Amino acid sequence: MIELLVLLALILLGFGFAMMLFPKIAWRSAEGWKFANAEPSQAVLSMYRVFGFLCASGGCVLLWYASVQG
Repeated sequence: MIELLVLLALILLGFGFAMMLFPKIAWRSAEGWKFANAEPSQAVLSMYRVFGFLCASGGCVLLWYASVQG
């Protein structure tokens, strides 16, 4: 069980940091492929950064929880 928590935490950390550092790439992979010659707004990029921060924070919490349980 602890191993799964650690794996999930690392996945969340990876996706979270990727979304914070590269929100435009995250937008293109999620929404941008649907539109031709579209660019995301600054609000959308900010939303992706915030969501990335939340994912990374959740990953940190899961790592902490796994360390307490293990």
